[in-house]
Amino acid sequence: MSSDFYFLTSELCEPRPYIRCLVVYYGIMDLEPMRKDRPAITDEVNKEFSTLHRLKETRSKFPPMFIARAGREEPALNVAVDSFIQEAVKKNSTVDFSNHPNGQHGFDVLDDNARTREIISRTIEFIKAHS
Repeated sequence: MSSDFYFLTSELCEPRPYIRCLVVYYGIMDLEPMRKDRPAITDEVNKEFSTLHRLKETRSKFPPMFIARAGREEPALNVAVDSFIQEAVKKNSTVDFSNHPNGQHGFDVLDDNARTREIISRTIEFIKAHS
């Protein structure tokens, strides 16, 4: 399995008919906002592994996507998620989005509260609707 799978880049460039939907929690959607603190992220690495970069390049339709965002996540990750969602909307893609304003990374396991349960329920319904 290539590392592209972990960054969703192959799903955006080469959609597979057996993948009916994608669910992303804490997704690394773009490496650009992380470059300042991670010198190993070169232009080439960013181009290869940035899901946002691939979304901008592709003309293919990717499967419906559900994205959950944690408000207390590392800021660079949230900047990337926000940029990805904006680009997906520009391309008229099917993207459902839930924000957990007080959620931390791992909120689905670490934050037992009403908002967490609501997002998990929405995720399950999203998967059922696309199966």
